[in-house]
Amino acid sequence: MKKKVIQFKNARFTLLSDFTYKAEYSSDGRFINKELFITDLHEDQPYNTPARCKVVKKDDLLTIETDKLVIRYKAEKNGFSRKNLHVLYTCNKRRVKWVYGQKDRKNLGGTTLDLFKYPKIRGRRLSQGVLSRSGYFTYYDDTFIFSDKEKKWAEYERREGYNLFFFIGYGDDFKAGLKEFSIVFGKAVLPPLWAFGLWYSRYWAYHQDELIKLAEKYRSLHIPLDVMVVDTDWRKNIWRGYQWSDKYFPDPKVFIKVMKKMKIKLTLNDHPGYNESEFLPQDEPSYKPIIKILNLEKGTKWRVNWRRKEEVKAFCNILLKPKLKEGIDFWWIDGWGAEGFSRNEKFFLKKRNADRMGLGIEGYYGLNPQLWLNHFYYETIREAHNKRPLLLTRWGGYGSQRYPVWFSGDTCSTFKTLAYQVYFTYTAGNVLTNYWSHDLGGFLGKSISKELYIRWIQFGAFSPIMRTHSDHGIREPWGFDKQATDVFKKYVRLRYRLIPYFYQYAYISYEKGLPLIRGLYHNYPEYREYKKFREQYFIGDDILVAPVVRKMRGRRIIKKRVFFPEGEWLGIEDGFMTMGPAKAVVRTPLERIPFFIRKNSIIPVNDDALFIDDKPRKNLRFEIFDPSYIQYSYYEDDGISEEYRKGHFLQIPLNIKRDSQYITIRIGKRKGRYKGMKQKRKILLAFHFTGDIMLQKAVFQKRSLKMRKADSVFGEIRSIFRSYHVNFPYNGDPATIILIMK
Repeated sequence: MKKKVIQFKNARFTLLSDFTYKAEYSSDGRFINKELFITDLHEDQPYNTPARCKVVKKDDLLTIETDKLVIRYKAEKNGFSRKNLHVLYTCNKRRVKWVYGQKDRKNLGGTTLDLFKYPKIRGRRLSQGVLSRSGYFTYYDDTFIFSDKEKKWAEYERREGYNLFFFIGYGDDFKAGLKEFSIVFGKAVLPPLWAFGLWYSRYWAYHQDELIKLAEKYRSLHIPLDVMVVDTDWRKNIWRGYQWSDKYFPDPKVFIKVMKKMKIKLTLNDHPGYNESEFLPQDEPSYKPIIKILNLEKGTKWRVNWRRKEEVKAFCNILLKPKLKEGIDFWWIDGWGAEGFSRNEKFFLKKRNADRMGLGIEGYYGLNPQLWLNHFYYETIREAHNKRPLLLTRWGGYGSQRYPVWFSGDTCSTFKTLAYQVYFTYTAGNVLTNYWSHDLGGFLGKSISKELYIRWIQFGAFSPIMRTHSDHGIREPWGFDKQATDVFKKYVRLRYRLIPYFYQYAYISYEKGLPLIRGLYHNYPEYREYKKFREQYFIGDDILVAPVVRKMRGRRIIKKRVFFPEGEWLGIEDGFMTMGPAKAVVRTPLERIPFFIRKNSIIPVNDDALFIDDKPRKNLRFEIFDPSYIQYSYYEDDGISEEYRKGHFLQIPLNIKRDSQYITIRIGKRKGRYKGMKQKRKILLAFHFTGDIMLQKAVFQKRSLKMRKADSVFGEIRSIFRSYHVNFPYNGDPATIILIMK
């Protein structure tokens, strides 16, 4: 449906749904018919415009009524104010009044640029998130930057007496509020599948042979690895330029070739926005073509001016794109803004110094310079590879969910930082910033305790992106001892098993606007225990994680307090079981992280692998926990292209029903397809029962299936359940399997 537009004197209201609208005021009655750069609204986008919309215009009063909102506006000469614009909506089962400009004091928070030296520098104050106990979200635009789709650019347009804002009045429906946010500001796009693997990173002047040997060691220890991050010493000038260092990378072609043969993705560190670091050295081969194409005098001291289209184009095509064509998969933007602009231009407007590291992004109003910079790096990667792009960058404000992933900066190596990262990661879901990549182990501690390292790695295994990093410190598990290595290997391998589950909910986030990593209030907004149990979260619906973020202080066991919502929850490693809602103390040794699976759930898992594409996806494996009645749909796409945006993916429905004697599994007809999809697959079902249930026989299409007892969960953890494996061929047609219980 098209947007519904209502103009009343000098105001214009655009209804996007029953509870979302855009409001504009223009003192001269002329409106800007362009899209903001930070939003992602399109004319051909299907909007959930109100089925019922009553509009009453009487004298100076406008009333707009939908099933969710009543908007009342009294026309005045000076624009919107607390006196002339209010909205009635339902929240907490009662009618609530919102007035223009009011402060939201119940907001649950969003995210921020990064966690640089938290809590001393950044991270204590988060942006406003979509979700609030007040039941609404407002965005008042102060960027005045509008997209020009044809020119692939943006223009500053600010008129006196012109303003606009968005209002989402979702009330108690948190999921609807997030969905509306994704429509207005853009969907949380999918990273490539390989991004969910292990990333290695360290600030260290590595020789290319050292990096190759490091990757080989991971392989020899049977520890999966998918991404190698190369920090700033790859450059000849260390902090500036785009020429390979002869000292550390004497033959980058060989380095890239070897890494590609090992199926490891590569990224290079870049430092735009670091003042002097961004000036291009004049002895670089790329200097002359840039000076020529920009008609600059020889000897000009040049850094890209991100306000000038011709300079940005030259920067992307001459400096960034060639490295991508050489075989680099993506860029790490280790800077926070496009600062190469004239102070007199209005594209970025200086407000104040936000921190002691120069003109930080948080110190600007107007267009967020990090968002602008991320956009062009992202588009350059897309053009160079013609695949799904990826960045490693900082958060650039609303709309950043269109350019993943984000790293939380140079963090302190403390338990306090680890604890805050748990809260920070799911709170970021309130602005759909799903893919935070933390420096596992912390950045600033060269030497950290084995205990802190293990706890951070355990959290990382259940995080959106798993990336170790440090400032010249040891983060390789063998740098500690055998216990650290064993724990590291166990949880990295477990993570790889769970990647199909992560990816499933990554797509759900894209499609429905729900976060991948969720706090208690995302899944259960009626519970208020989120205030006391901040250091636990959900991955999707069915995995509850409660990382240990406190020191054990010499004890062998630490007691972790966990809140369990409704349903029955199963501890996979220790046999812990509880029925929620309930509070419980979980006794946890150093080598374990408390995580729990919801009973009556299906978890898709991988086969054993050393990297994401290690084995063709011939098999589908589902781990099923004490089923009674389940309706489930499996999602899969090619993992690398953007064809999923066009609907090129497959879904397989599974329904399971248990009665007194039988468990019936109905596999539905395969829906959809994508390029390279396997037509014939083997499906393996692993059942895990908590009670005295025993299986006697499995029947598939009136034939008995071979059934065996299983000794593991997810292929990595010794089973403490009654576990069985059944497998059968699947060609995309409906199939029924019946398990007969003893």
